[in-house]
Amino acid sequence: MVRGTLRKKPAINFCYHEIMTDCIFCKIVAGEIPSFKIYEDEAYLAFLDISQVVDGHTLLIPKEHIRWVWDVLPFGQFMEVAKKIVTRMRKVTGSEYVYTQAIGHLVEHAHLQLLPDTVGVHNEVLEKWKEALQTRHKSPEEMQKIADKFKLD
Repeated sequence: MVRGTLRKKPAINFCYHEIMTDCIFCKIVAGEIPSFKIYEDEAYLAFLDISQVVDGHTLLIPKEHIRWVWDVLPFGQFMEVAKKIVTRMRKVTGSEYVYTQAIGHLVEHAHLQLLPDTVGVHNEVLEKWKEALQTRHKSPEEMQKIADKFKLD
């Protein structure tokens, strides 16, 4: 290597744009796994999280398999859908607070977690989260009632 020149590193693609056969969210999009839908259009799907940390705990995903939230394009459109869902959550709960999280380490498919303040004290959400992950105690009937309450028309 000549001094003063830079070697190019090979490009790494961290973003996938197809349906993955082993991805639980892609299976939900394909209808292979049932879900309680809150919102759906041609590009995005929002459904209740199976854990239901609080009633209305929703996951918003692109229908395409994309690894990271920050790679969803057009990103503004994704956020506009999130805003529609959050607006509905605020109306249902009467609270302005909606806990929002984009981590993506448990399921490798871009997603936003949206948790309305249904418990009245948003600091309790994290404790309820731990409990919900361990118990997953909602019946399909309870999940349907929650989905109906938060569903966008």
